[in-house]
Amino acid sequence: MKPSELKQLIILDYLSGADRNIQYSKIYEQLSSKLSAEQLNQELVEMDLKHQKLLNISFMPTLSGNVPSRDANYPWLTSKGDDRLYELKNPDQSSTVSTNNYNFNGPVNSNGSQNFGNIHAQNLDESTTTIYKSWNTDSSIHKIIEVKQQLSDIQDQQTLQELADILKNVLDNQEPPKPGFLSKFSGFLDKTWKITSPVIAPVLAELAKRSFVGG
Repeated sequence: MKPSELKQLIILDYLSGADRNIQYSKIYEQLSSKLSAEQLNQELVEMDLKHQKLLNISFMPTLSGNVPSRDANYPWLTSKGDDRLYELKNPDQSSTVSTNNYNFNGPVNSNGSQNFGNIHAQNLDESTTTIYKSWNTDSSIHKIIEVKQQLSDIQDQQTLQELADILKNVLDNQEPPKPGFLSKFSGFLDKTWKITSPVIAPVLAELAKRSFVGG
C-alpha cells in the first residue's frame, strides 16, 4: 500500500462512521496521531466534490485558506467514496504478494515464524482476514533493516534505520504515535518505495489495522 493510499484509507475509514454533524476541529483532533493538520487538510481538499469526488465536501479558496462547506443531510462519503474505501480495504484478490513482504497479526504485516506464503497484504477487513495469523514486531523490523544494504546512498540507509527504530517503538507501545510522525519520511518513502515497500508496507498496514480495530 502506497503512503498516499494509506492516508486515504485512514480518512475515509474514520469519516465513514463519523457523525454527520461532527465539527472539523474534532476530525483533526481524532486523526492527529496519524496525520498532521497540513496532510489532513491537503487530503480533504483532494477528495472533495471538485476533485476526486470521494467526500461530500467543497472547499472554497479564500485569502485565509481553503474554507470547507458541506450539507449535513448527506453522509461524509459519496458513493464513489464508499467504493474507494471498499477497494482500499479489499484489494483485488489477484494482487497477492509474497509474504516476504508481509506478516500480519490479525491484518497487515511481518515474518512471524519465518513462515511466509502468499497473503492479501492490504486487506484490512477484519471479517475476511483469515490468513493473517502471526505478527512479530522484531522479525518485521529486522527485515526492514536488512534492506539497508540495497540502498546505495548512506543517508538513505541512516533514514531507513531511523524509520525502523520509530516503527518498532510505536509497535511495542514504547511511545505513543506523534501527530504526523511519519510525515518526515514521505519524501524518503516516495524515493525508495520500489525497494522498501515489500517490508515497510506491511508494517504501515499493521499500524493502520490496529488503529481501526483498537489493537
